[in-house]
This record gives sequence, C-alpha cells and structure tokens, in this order.
Amino acid sequence: MHDHFDAGRLRSGVTLALLLFLLLAGGAGFLLRDLQRPGFTGDGVGYYAPLASLVVDGDLELQNELAHLNRSYLRAAFLTPEGKLGNPFPIGPAILWAPGVLLVRTLPGSDRLDAPLSLSPQTRHPAFAPRFARAVLWMNMLLFLGGGAVLTAALAGRVGPVVAPCAVLLTAVGTPLFFYVLHDPSYGHASSFFACALLVAAVVRERQRRLPLELLGFLWGFAALVRSQDAVLGVLLLPRLVDEWRQRRDDGVRAAIFALLRFALPAFVAFLPQMLFWDRIYGTPLLVPPGPDFLPLWKPQLLHFLFSTWNGAFVWSPLLLVGLAGLVTIEERGLRYALVAAILLEIYSCSVLMDWWGGRAFGARRLVSIVPIASTGLACLAHRLRTAWFKWVPALATAILLCLWSVRLAEYHRHRLLPQNPGNAADYVRHHVPGTQPTFRYGFWDYPRLLSEIVESERLLRASQRSQRSR
Repeated sequence: MHDHFDAGRLRSGVTLALLLFLLLAGGAGFLLRDLQRPGFTGDGVGYYAPLASLVVDGDLELQNELAHLNRSYLRAAFLTPEGKLGNPFPIGPAILWAPGVLLVRTLPGSDRLDAPLSLSPQTRHPAFAPRFARAVLWMNMLLFLGGGAVLTAALAGRVGPVVAPCAVLLTAVGTPLFFYVLHDPSYGHASSFFACALLVAAVVRERQRRLPLELLGFLWGFAALVRSQDAVLGVLLLPRLVDEWRQRRDDGVRAAIFALLRFALPAFVAFLPQMLFWDRIYGTPLLVPPGPDFLPLWKPQLLHFLFSTWNGAFVWSPLLLVGLAGLVTIEERGLRYALVAAILLEIYSCSVLMDWWGGRAFGARRLVSIVPIASTGLACLAHRLRTAWFKWVPALATAILLCLWSVRLAEYHRHRLLPQNPGNAADYVRHHVPGTQPTFRYGFWDYPRLLSEIVESERLLRASQRSQRSR
C-alpha cells in the first residue's frame, strides 16, 4: 500500500511538473515572440539540404539544392579537397524535421503559410520556400518542448515538481538555446538539445530505476546522429557499462561481452542513417567528413572560449556557469563525475576548433548540447537551497537576472547592434548610425569596449522602441 501511494504521488508530481513546464514555456515563447525568424541561413542550408533533395527530387544528390549558394561559401563548406560536392553536416536534424516538412508539403496554398519571409533565402530551390522554413521553425519548437518535457519528468522525481520545470526553462532562456530555437531554426541546435536531453534524462532516471542497455545504447547513437561531436556524451554511460561488466564477468567473459553488445548494436542502428548518407555522397560509410579546421589538439583555446569577449560562453550565458557549478551538489559520486567529464569533453571539443567562437554566433552556440546537464546542476542546486527562503529567494532572483542578461544580448544581436562575427573584420561595421565607419576588432579581453558597446546598444534600442510606439 505504501509503495502504491509513493508511486501515485510520484506520477502526480511528474504530471504537475510537465504542466508547469508547458505553461512556463508557452509564456516565455509569447514574451520572446519577436525573436521568431523562420528561414535557412549559413550552416542551416547544409543541415536541411538532404531533406530538401528528398522532398523535391527524391534523391540525395544535393547539386540542385546547393547550386545557388555563394561560391565562396560553397567551396568552404561543401567541397572536398578534391573538389567533390559533399555535406559535412549531420543528417539527424533533417530526419527530425521531416514529419513537419512532409506535412506542409501536402497542404494547399495559403496566404499565411506561403507569405514571404523577412529573411531572404540563400537559394531559390523550391524546397526552401517559406512554408518549409516555417515547418522547420515549428518542428524546432516541438523538439524543444519534447526534450524539455522528458528532462523535466526525469528531474521531477529527484528535485520536485516545481524546481524541475523552472530549472529547465531558466537554462533554456539563459543560454543560446532559446535564440536558436526561434531566431536561427535551420541550425541543428534545437535537435541537438532534444537528443541530448533524452540521453541526460535517461542517465538521471537510471539512478532511480535501471533502464535497458538497448535503450541507453540507442540514445547515445541517436545523439551522435544528430551531432557528431555529441558522441563524447557516451562518457555519461560509462558507470553503467563498467557496472554491467563487473556483474557479468562472474558468469564468464562471453556473458560480459554479450551485455556490451546489447548496448553497442542499438547504438550502431541509431547511427546507421548517417553512415548510409556518407556512403551515398562520399562512397564510404566510415569517414571523418570535411568540416571545420582544427587547432593543434594540445592547444585548445579554453580560456578564450569560456571567458573572452569573442562570444565567451560564460560572458554571454553566465547562468550556464551557475548550472555547471551546481553539479557539485549531486550526491551520487558516479553520476557527478560522469556529468563533469561530459562537460569537460564538450568544452574541449569546442575550444580546439579553428573558429572556436562559432563564427556569426550568438554566444557559445555549440554548447547547447550541455544545456540539459546545466539544467540538472541548477535543479540540484535549487533543491539544496529550498529549505531556507533567505537562500533560495536571492538565488532565484539572480537566475532571473542572468536570464534577462542573455535575452537582452539576443536583442542586440538581432538588431545587429553588436558585431556579428568577432573573427571577421567586415562584421565590425557599426549599424547604430547610417554612414558610420567600420570599427576595429575587439581584443580577446576587451571588456571595457564590450561594455561601452552594450550601453550604446541599449540606448539605441530604447530610442528605436520609443520611436515605434510614437507612430
């Protein structure tokens, strides 16, 4: 009877947490609705191109989809050193967007669905039409809600039905995740969050109830399918795999190997679509496709990546640092070490890229993958502080202020009041006043200039808003 009562109370708590998450997410989406900008930009063309080719041409040739791109961008992003057309972007996001894109393809013409976009398309291919851009935006919203809901449900059993949804939503709004869900939906970051949220939720849930090895393996392979770099998150599953090996070893090495195969084979199946895609366009299922250049592996730009004025992760998203610091409050040592190891590997893999600042990025966009881990840390930290109001009230106020900081920086970025790409001198043209001359680049640690630009951006943004209200 007692167990039945606890199970019923847990289900009620999870239901309440999910309802609260959906309510908070809907409210945040309404307040941030001006950030919505459907369209295909930059790397988003590469993420979407395979789906576009299947929708219109029924193949994966990609020539038609990429024919109208800027030649310099085409050479830099899609051509192999031998001059062959390829696609270095993972196919996972296109698979996740497919239901929405295929659905809107069947709908009749509509003034609302087919209305021109504010963002000019980079290609005139029919599969990049406005209705398909809107479909990708809507699928991104569903992926965010789905991943956030699963993570909320997993955390609710650990920290309660109020803390869990608040932590998930705060870290979503206080990091680049919300920006890429709404403003640059053709990038794969919402899909990456979805896949990583499922994996982290499973790891958190594992501490309460063991999940099948087959499911854990599939989730790991799925995360790698959506974003190859996220394969490093397999470290989250090492404690379970080591435990399985120890338990099965007494039954013989064959039994232990069979247990690991139960994990590895579903992971292979989940990643198989990427291998088939590589085989189709490169002629081999196993390769490291051409992509961004790397620095020497022993020279990662860790401090620059995390703290510099070139889109520093903790400068643009200080709440991310709070969430990661909150991991120290997790009691289970194995889980704590695994989460910290996953963070370190993700940060290292981002900081060793030649363009570690992410190009024309809003903040450290490539760290969207660890937002579910930051949500877990923030939730556990809030749970630790819950018993004393003089602790949790200031903590909540601080978290909200850090979220507002990120939201305001996103507004500056959207209005091009701050340089778009710290690594490109052409993007240092100030758009504050027509005819303003280009300015010199930021230094890596040019905080005074960044703060002065933010102050000026705030003044200009407020002036623009007053002007619009007076019309």
